[in-house]
Amino acid sequence: MTLYFDKETCGIRPEIDHLIATYWQEENKGHVPLRMDWELYKTLEKNQILYIYTARSVRDTLVGVVMYNVVMHPHHMGHRVAECDILSVSLQDRGQGVGRKLLSYAEDKLKTLGVSEIVHRFKLPYTATPLFISQGYNAIETVYSKKVA
Repeated sequence: MTLYFDKETCGIRPEIDHLIATYWQEENKGHVPLRMDWELYKTLEKNQILYIYTARSVRDTLVGVVMYNVVMHPHHMGHRVAECDILSVSLQDRGQGVGRKLLSYAEDKLKTLGVSEIVHRFKLPYTATPLFISQGYNAIETVYSKKVA
């Protein structure tokens, strides 16, 4: 599959919404409803915190998106970290290397921003196989969650 990669802005919100909503409906049955706060994302983007990278097919169809929040780590001065907010590949394009190639593209771009570490989380109920280990990522912590309301 031939792919084209680019840095995008919140201006492609309708395409991102469609891609993520389809994925969310498939993977998150019974979980918290998806309601993305695009005004907050725009503010983060304006303040050079949010970075969006996309993969498109030859027909200019959005097939993958990854969004990172890039900040100085509050516990480690001088350490700039990128934390993945969302990584999504269209259901019909999974297993074709889209996620792997998109991550590689994003990593190169994040390095130019001075990022020294990239953090990804993976929700256990997802049916997709996490590709992070094959891309050189290491498991460094376990996250626990409890619904309180």
